[in-house]
Amino acid sequence: MASPPEPSKAPDRATEGAGTQTTDTSCAPLVDALRLRLTRLAARITALSPEQYTAAGARASSIGAHWRHTLDVPEAIVSGAARGLIDYEARARGTPCEHHVEASLRRLERIDAGLRQLADLRTATPITIVTQITPERAPARLRSCLGRELANALSHTVHHAALIKLRAGDLGPPDDELDMAPGTVAFRREQGGAA
Repeated sequence: MASPPEPSKAPDRATEGAGTQTTDTSCAPLVDALRLRLTRLAARITALSPEQYTAAGARASSIGAHWRHTLDVPEAIVSGAARGLIDYEARARGTPCEHHVEASLRRLERIDAGLRQLADLRTATPITIVTQITPERAPARLRSCLGRELANALSHTVHHAALIKLRAGDLGPPDDELDMAPGTVAFRREQGGAA
């Protein structure tokens, strides 16, 4: 797997859209943050035994299932960004990645390579997403932008890192910031406390 990326510096460019002003920047900082978070979570995953990775609770998914789903979102972005259509519903469940850490790490390597390709794109790049809103209706098609979807992937990764941490308990290397939103980490640091 690639080593964590160096922070990127890209100029900001303000753009007007739908009556609001947004900042259109390089996707590199979002890509870097997502890659780093995924790499750190992978380190936690690899410390688990196969039994810990695949054990499901009575009403809880296995760590492997959470990890597979965590990877679904950035994989959908990588697969769809070039054509401007990210389909979050085009995903498989029960894949080898849920049952074998090695398979998930190979998948992460492919996703990581794809994410690196997105770093030079702009955050305001228009995207259409496909997502299931309710089980009673067909998936919705919504307008978005690449930066928003990368930010969503980062938030989604933090959410599943927290769920994985709950399932894993104190297993694996400690990483107290892995399951916290970046804003929470920044706030706690500003307050002089640990994240």
